[in-house]
Amino acid sequence: MKSISLPWAPQSPIFPLNGALRGLCLSRAFYQRQLLWLALLAGLFCWGLRDGQLDHALAQPWFDPVSRHFPLQHHLWLERLNHVWLKNLSLLGGVAVLGLALAGQRLGLSRAQRQRWLTVFVATLLASLMVSLLKSQSPYHCPWDLLEFGGHAPYVPLFGHLPDGVSAGRCFPAGHASGGFVWMALYFVWHDSHPRRAQAAWWGGLLLGLLMGLGQQLRGAHFLSHTLWSGWVVWATLLWVHWSAQRWQSR
Repeated sequence: MKSISLPWAPQSPIFPLNGALRGLCLSRAFYQRQLLWLALLAGLFCWGLRDGQLDHALAQPWFDPVSRHFPLQHHLWLERLNHVWLKNLSLLGGVAVLGLALAGQRLGLSRAQRQRWLTVFVATLLASLMVSLLKSQSPYHCPWDLLEFGGHAPYVPLFGHLPDGVSAGRCFPAGHASGGFVWMALYFVWHDSHPRRAQAAWWGGLLLGLLMGLGQQLRGAHFLSHTLWSGWVVWATLLWVHWSAQRWQSR
């Protein structure tokens, strides 16, 4: 059965190798194509989102200028379902992936299949850590912390510097959305054996990350740019991990 061909979604040409390597070996063209898309998206994000105009325009409808706060900040479904439950579900998924990697033999998984799941676990873990690291060093504030949205801090555009005396916001990129984006890594489990399932998993992770990011945007916790850059960092990290694993195992 042929997979659906989408120009921006990952495709899966592989080298003719067997055994444990088979699940990891994607062609050089695959990685070159993904790097090209990452470069194009980075340029688009910098061009369209750097000045913050679109971010602010999308945040304004969810801000109440009279009470000077975001009314949905403590909304039950956005705070509990999106921010708490979905995050916990993503963590539980990570535990399940690790279980498949370490004990999948009991479920009939081959060594090659267990290795795929282990690579996915490492990739999702490192992608989450990368977003957390960037966020911890980020000067940018969340919308609800900005002066124009009832907060205390001035807005600083991307690559800008905070004024003296203003503490770092540590709100960029979006950490919560990364919990959805990391599941794009499931693409690498099925890219050769079940290409339709692989692309569905990739799109599912992308949409889940966007959905989790949207919930935070409605609450005033993040801007759109925070979510998009989070997805960019996650996919770039996932690609790097799988490329590194492929090179290491091909020695």
